[in-house]
Amino acid sequence: LDDPWWDGAIPVRFHDTGAAVRAVAAAFGGAAPDGIVAVGDRPALLAYHFVRARQYRQAAAYWFAAGLALQARAAHTDAIASFDDGLDAVSRVAAASDAAARARLEVSAHASRGVSVQTIRGYTDAEAGRDWARAYELSREIGAEGALVPALGGLWSFHFVRGAHSFLRD
Repeated sequence: LDDPWWDGAIPVRFHDTGAAVRAVAAAFGGAAPDGIVAVGDRPALLAYHFVRARQYRQAAAYWFAAGLALQARAAHTDAIASFDDGLDAVSRVAAASDAAARARLEVSAHASRGVSVQTIRGYTDAEAGRDWARAYELSREIGAEGALVPALGGLWSFHFVRGAHSFLRD
């Protein structure tokens, strides 16, 4: 895929950051996501531009899409960095009306991040345990049953392999 910034397909000067984001999204065949979607092979580039435009909810969705794409290629260290960038973007989503959407994005990020952390650092890594615990807590909070089972499974594997069997009984 050619880079439209260098090919001149997108004008370099924008007075409206929203116009810049729309132009970049159009160049890569995407639009602002409502959830986690991948656009072409460059979701991280779109995430970067959404951050620059201070559209953090969209940026978070693209950071998570980038993380999932990296995870699929077994690039778990880079995936963790993308999930961290996405969590940073989620923390900047200020609107209280988006609380449920924010929580859904955060659940997905923590669960996906937990997979990558366990893959490269092992099932007993404390960071993975924190990711799984947060994913479980949020999925219960918002009633996301589809996310509850994977989060509970990750939390179970963390405590089981650690030998914390008393926690599992509780």
